[in-house]
Formats: sequence, structure tokens, C-alpha cells
Amino acid sequence: MASTELTRRLTKPLDEWEASDVLALVDEQIEEGQRLEYKRQLDLETPKKRCEAAKDTSGLANAQGGLLIYGVEEEEQKDGRRVPAQPIPLSDGNARSRLEDVLDSSVHPTLNVEIRQIEAEGGGYFLVVRAFPRLGVPHMVDGYGEMRCYLRVGLKTRPMEQHELTAAYAEAARSESRAAERLMRLPLIVRPEGAVLDASATNREPGPWLGVLALPVDAPDPLLPMLDADSRAFPDDGDYERWGRSQEIDLSLRWDADGYHADREQDDQLTRRLRLFRNGVFEWGMSLGSWVDSIPSLSIAQYLHDVLGYFVTSYRRAGYFGRLRVWISLEDGEGSQLGLGSDYLGFDRKPLSVDHLEWRGDYSVDGLLHDLTGATRAAMDRVFVAYGLTRCSYFSDEGEPSEELRGR
Repeated sequence: MASTELTRRLTKPLDEWEASDVLALVDEQIEEGQRLEYKRQLDLETPKKRCEAAKDTSGLANAQGGLLIYGVEEEEQKDGRRVPAQPIPLSDGNARSRLEDVLDSSVHPTLNVEIRQIEAEGGGYFLVVRAFPRLGVPHMVDGYGEMRCYLRVGLKTRPMEQHELTAAYAEAARSESRAAERLMRLPLIVRPEGAVLDASATNREPGPWLGVLALPVDAPDPLLPMLDADSRAFPDDGDYERWGRSQEIDLSLRWDADGYHADREQDDQLTRRLRLFRNGVFEWGMSLGSWVDSIPSLSIAQYLHDVLGYFVTSYRRAGYFGRLRVWISLEDGEGSQLGLGSDYLGFDRKPLSVDHLEWRGDYSVDGLLHDLTGATRAAMDRVFVAYGLTRCSYFSDEGEPSEELRGR
């Protein structure tokens, strides 16, 4: 098979894979390599076997990324090549969830992976795991008696050597520095703490201003193409099945000559702006000036969730699944009061005592694509605590969204 065709197969979205794609690899004798490995079975019964699964996946991620396909038997040729011999579909119905648990609990930092279970004709299934390349420090197997970083080299996965670890950590540090520089040269609506620019000009309305800023820490520059976009085509995936369909962020996005868009929409109650920069930085803001006496806490939670959802799905479309730094801020909010539900009618509301309220969290795009509630809850807890409460009332102690959020 031509290398371009193999590359197409290796990069094909997993949600488009079918059993025929796996069988084609067997029929065409596509050999194992740096980015492709076959496994006859997925055995997670013993700590040693679970550790092996963690090594295989993290080793791919620490190299160039690639695919692990469980349910295909391979055999070694006389010339050393390893080719698929026959499909042997898996039968353990819990293998996918058990593998996810193993990877989540024993590999740190958390891997960026996709796992797809593909039903085979005649019974059983194939399990296809896509490991995305690491974009920060190396992934370490930290469990089952191991505390080492592994690397796939050719057909083998081996421990990383000291010089490889040193180079990997140095590159991660340079990535952090480049990420900070990206913020410095952008005309942001609100500049986060620690990112100061002498000639920074604000483009927000006076009074309380809610802002969301997202920075892809390890992304190449530029990340986003100079294309028209329309946020009304808001995706209906990720966490939205859990919370209900997302409310529309009704802004039309167009790139200008500088590579970003700064749109504005104003009605009787609010002003909103959304900016998308070519280097991957996203910024959204909304004026809360008309609600200074009762900041709409439920609406803030909904907007934070939806805006983050729009950001991360845009990153996914650009092919970026790595580290994401998120800032949530409330500007010019001193003296404002938080609007609360009927459960807090007797609560003595406290006005906000600071002019700038900020929360920062580090996530992966892949993780947020699967669950936006954790980030939303953490940011909302920060807001509620600043107004004198113990936590955000729209989430349970276990982190589940309330009916008010689910039923919007």
C-alpha cells in the first residue's frame, strides 16, 4: 500500500471506522511500525498485564502517537517484519471500560486517547485505540510497581533514556514560554493576571464583565486557518447530551487582516464579544452591567459551559487535543451582588469586595470534549465563594449538575 494511503488510514477519525477498515489492514498485510501495533487480545487480569497495556499506550504517545488494534493476531516474518495474520475479535464486553480505567489511573499526565469498539460480523468486536502524541512532559506509568516513562521505537516499546527525558522536559518548558509570549502580543479584551502589556487597550463595556479566555499551551502557530466560521452551527456533542442542547451563541465570525475577529452584538440587556486568534487563543466576553444588583448566576454557569464547548470543539476540528489553559474572570465587579435561586431567599447576600475576580485551570482538549462539567463547576465554585457562599449551588456534592441546569 502506498504510504499516503496508510497515512490516510492511520489518521481517519475513529468514529468513521468500521470492521471493514480493520479487515482491510489484515487482507493487505499492513505491517506493524512506529505508529501501528496489533494485539491478539486485551488481557487485564493481572497487574503485570495491566501495566503492559499502560506501557504500550503511553509509549506510543511519548513518540509520534498512533494506533493500537486489539483483536488482530500478528506474526513475525523471516525478515523481521510483523504482519497481521488473522482477525480474532474480542469477546469480553467490559474490556473498553476496564482499559480506560487502567490508563486513567496509572498514566500521568493523563493521556490524550480515543477508544472505539467496533462490532465484528459474526460476533465479537475490535478495540481500536488512538494515542495522540504527547504535547507536554512525557507520560509516566505510575502504578503496578512502575514509575517510568516509555517510548515506542520501531516495533518495540522501551524505557526512555536519561538524555531523552532531559530533552523532552526542556522542550515542554520552551512550550510554556512560547505560550506566554502568545498572550503578550494579542489585543485581548481582558488580560489575565501576570500577562501585562504596556499598550493593552480594553474593548469591553464598563461595569461587571464576564470573560472566558482559552490558550492552547502546546499548539503550533498558526493553529487556525483564515476561514469564515459561523458559531450558529454550534456542535451538539460532547457533554451536551448530559446537560441538554446548548443555547446558541449567536455571533457570526469573520477573520480580518490581522487574523482575528472582534464582533459585537448589543441588545437591551447585554453586549457580547467573541475573538478567535490564528494562534489558537479564544476570548469571549459579556457585559453584566444591567444586572449589577443581581448577577445572574445560573446564566453565568450556562454561558461558561457553552462557550468552553464551542472552544474545544473548534480545537478538535483543527486537530489539536493537547493542553488547554482556561481563565474565567469577572472585571469591575466590586459592589455587585449575586442573583440566587429560591433556596437562598433568606440568605444575607454579600457584595463582591474585589474589583477583579479570576480563576485559572489547566485541562486537555480531549478531556473537556468528554466532560465540561468539571471545569464549569470549578469556575462557578470560585465565583460563589467570592460572594460569601461555600460552593456553587447548581452542582451536587458529587459534581452532578442540578435540574436547573439540565432542564434549561
